[in-house]
Amino acid sequence: ALKAMRGDGQVVELDADACCQLPRGLSNMFSWAHGSRRGSGSVEQIVFEDQDGASLTFKELFRGHPSIVVFFYTRCDNPLKCSLTITKLARVQKLLEARGLGEQIHTAAITYDPAFDLPERIRVYGRNRGVCMDACHRLLRAVDGIDALRRHFKLGVNFIESLVNRHRLEVYILDADGRVAASFERIHWDEREVVERTFEVLQEKREAEARAAAPKPSERPARRKTASTVFGALASLGVAFFPKCPICWAGYMSLFGIAGLQQIPYSPWLQTVLVAVMLVNLASVWWRGRATGRMNGFYLVSAGALAIIVSKMTPGWENFAVLGIALTLAGSLSSALSNRSMRPQRQDYSSS
Repeated sequence: ALKAMRGDGQVVELDADACCQLPRGLSNMFSWAHGSRRGSGSVEQIVFEDQDGASLTFKELFRGHPSIVVFFYTRCDNPLKCSLTITKLARVQKLLEARGLGEQIHTAAITYDPAFDLPERIRVYGRNRGVCMDACHRLLRAVDGIDALRRHFKLGVNFIESLVNRHRLEVYILDADGRVAASFERIHWDEREVVERTFEVLQEKREAEARAAAPKPSERPARRKTASTVFGALASLGVAFFPKCPICWAGYMSLFGIAGLQQIPYSPWLQTVLVAVMLVNLASVWWRGRATGRMNGFYLVSAGALAIIVSKMTPGWENFAVLGIALTLAGSLSSALSNRSMRPQRQDYSSS
C-alpha cells in the first residue's frame, strides 16, 4: 500500500485463492486411460437427496452415461469460488444443450456441507445462478457416506468441526461406469474445455457399444463352418476313390445306375479340382487351429491327406485311402468342435 501511495508504479497482485491453486507450471487437468480408472464400487450405494427431495443412489445417478460433477456449498463467502462454480455449471449446461447433448451427458453439483444445505436451500441457490434442474441435471446432498465420497474423489476440503474452512475448486468428469475419467482443479476452469473432454468420454461409450453390437468373426453361423468341413471331407473321399481310367469310371457310375449317371463322361480334370478342394480344407483347418490355439485337427487332417496321396501314388498301398479318409474326418470334426468351444461368450456388464 505504501509503494502504491508513493506512486512508484509497482502494483502487487494478490491471488484471490492462493491456498487452493496448484503451483504454477503443473498441469491442472488430469486424465486417466479407460483401463486404469478407479472403480466406483465403494460409493455406489451412497444415498443422495436432490433439490426436490428425491432420494437416489450414486449408482442410479452416475451409471449408464458420462457426467460432469462439481462441488460447492451455499455458505461459501468467496464469490470467485462456489458461486462462480455453479454459475459456470449453468454455462456448461447451455453448451451441452446447444450441441444436443443435454440428455446424453448429465451434470451434478454436490455440496460439501450436506447437514446445512437442505433441498430447498440448494434449489434456491442453483435457481439464482441459472442452473437447469431436472432428471438429467441435479444439485445434490449426500444423506450419508460423505466421508467415503470425499475419499473416492480425493476432495481437497478441510473442516473446523462441521464448518468448511478451506476447499479447492474441483470439477470431475465421470465415464458411463461412474469412474473418474478426468478432473479439473483450478479457479478459472474453461467450460468449453470441460464439455470437449466429456464429449470424448461419451465417444468412448459409443465406440464400446458399437463393438459390443458388431458380430464377432467367431460368432458367424456354425452352419457355414460345418458345411465347409463336410465339403472338404467329401473332397478327400473323392480323391481317395477317384478312378484311374475311363473303364473304372464307367464301372463306378454303373454302381449308381440312377438318372443315367453311367452316361457321365470320364473327366480327369475333376481329380485336380478335388485335390484343390482338399488342400483348401487343409488350409481352413490350419487357420482355425491357429485362431483357437488347438492344432490337433490340423495334424489329423494333414496325416489323412498324406495317406490319401500315398495311396494314389504307390501301387499296393490302396488300403491307405481308407485310413486317410478316417483321419481327415476325425481332424475336420475335431477342428469344428475346438472352434465352437473357444467361441467367446457374451457378458452382461449392465450390473457390474
